[in-house]
Amino acid sequence: MSGKFMRVKKFILPTLTMVIIASQLMGCSAATPSELQTMLQQGQQIEIEIATPISEEQGEEKTLDWIQLDQLTTYDTFRKQLDDIMQITSFGNGSKNGICYINLEGMQEGNNTLYNAMMNRKFIANFLENDTATLKTQQIMDSVYVDTDEGDYMAAAINAYWNLLPDAEPNYFNGGSTLTRIEAMTLLARANTSVAENIGDSTFESQVGNAKYSEFASLVANDSYLTLADKSLNEKTANGTITRGEYIYMLVSNVFGTDRISSADTKKAQFNDCKSAGDIASQQKLSEEDTSKDYYDSAELKFTLDNPDSGCPDKMYQALVAAQELGIIGSDTRWDEGLTKSEAIQLYLDTLQAYTKLNGYPIDQTAGTGDTSGTVVEQQKPVEETVTIGGSMTGADIDENDEYNQQINEADKEREETDKELGQSTGIEIVEELDKTMYAQQNCNARSGDGTNYDKAASIEKGAQLHVTGRTSNDWYRVEWGDGVVYIAGSLLGDTAPTTQKPSTSGNTGSTGGSTQQPSGGGNGQGSQPSTGGGSITQDQIDSIFGPGSTGGATEGGPGAGKLP
Repeated sequence: MSGKFMRVKKFILPTLTMVIIASQLMGCSAATPSELQTMLQQGQQIEIEIATPISEEQGEEKTLDWIQLDQLTTYDTFRKQLDDIMQITSFGNGSKNGICYINLEGMQEGNNTLYNAMMNRKFIANFLENDTATLKTQQIMDSVYVDTDEGDYMAAAINAYWNLLPDAEPNYFNGGSTLTRIEAMTLLARANTSVAENIGDSTFESQVGNAKYSEFASLVANDSYLTLADKSLNEKTANGTITRGEYIYMLVSNVFGTDRISSADTKKAQFNDCKSAGDIASQQKLSEEDTSKDYYDSAELKFTLDNPDSGCPDKMYQALVAAQELGIIGSDTRWDEGLTKSEAIQLYLDTLQAYTKLNGYPIDQTAGTGDTSGTVVEQQKPVEETVTIGGSMTGADIDENDEYNQQINEADKEREETDKELGQSTGIEIVEELDKTMYAQQNCNARSGDGTNYDKAASIEKGAQLHVTGRTSNDWYRVEWGDGVVYIAGSLLGDTAPTTQKPSTSGNTGSTGGSTQQPSGGGNGQGSQPSTGGGSITQDQIDSIFGPGSTGGATEGGPGAGKLP
């Protein structure tokens, strides 16, 4: 378990002090198997304790408004600035059009969802994976929240723009605070669902309480790890802290379907901190009849949380394996830790990117089609508001930094030209296993397979030092990348570092003088796979542009086949 986490109960308080933590730890105790049996036999609700971050929640929570996207006025200055960054067009009637206002049919949709935006390749390419756009977004975050940093600024921006979960006054994101199960369900539902009246199941509130969230949470109740069927999802557990493992289960179930979970190949799983606990009922001498008793799911979860060395419940383990196979998580699951607000948003993005990587993008448009007659177009202007970022730079100053933009453009052009010269793969066949260091001889693209017909997986800088593990039949090299592998054409790699290098767009200098943008794990420690596309902005890179002390960050981003519209 991470040193930043402690096993404590979830408290519904604006501020969690160390005094409270210390006092509660002295009173915490794990239930024995016999005590769990008694609880099940007597039909008692199960109280679950979760590992939660040592952090303080700031401010008083705002109300949870439900307003369609183009009509939102919260964080008005930030919203207009982000519209400029994403090149959103505003009309005189209050509607908007652009990369995050296009539905799955390609039509202009003011009442659009984050899910639909993530289904648009142009949204991913022009915003989430665009270095300039993400840097500008980070620039303006200080005008929204006072507590964001480079690890959660993109999650915070997404939350502020799409109004997923309420923030706190005065302008606290509280990205490190844990979510309850009903809050996590609400986040997923609001990200997937267009604003409408009378949503959800009216009976759900009577089962779980919390009228503030229940109408949203009811929309994804069937995907919850704890179920209504055996009453494990009830007022007590719904308002208790959710684990990362439960949330990952819910995401995979919602986006890919339960069949994807059951088909996961558990024999090939590679986790550092997780194994299946197997048949807990048999191991703990619970009869088969007990598995159908009320509160059984919560009793099983409680047992594994109280005894984490035994492993996690098998149902959860299969979901974690599926998530690893899909590239949503890496080898560190942290399944038994409390889920934070930042992690919840980032994991949602990672899951949808895993979906589009597998199934392709249903949308590839910068603007939606539809009748906009009678509307007055609001003239778009560059972002001019002064926002301090370790100095006195403005949004306009970034656009005017010709040297920086020229470096990026030259590198991208070089990669595109190189790709045109490389061939397509007929199928990955490793003909030679290798264990050696090689160097990128020029700026190039790494791909998910051994040919230009595969998706681009990363941008590699000239001089980058790489660990090569194999050579394919068409002379491409398999290269370790994060928790997985990418492929680079053999003609682009050499055994020695190049003697001359163009100015790098990354500040991560290796021992050879070159650099590569290795994945960081999603910015929240969840071990995500390398993001496709433009890579990330490093602190050194930002310092070179804006001066020492500037605030930097990177965005790593990650929808199902299934059940979503």
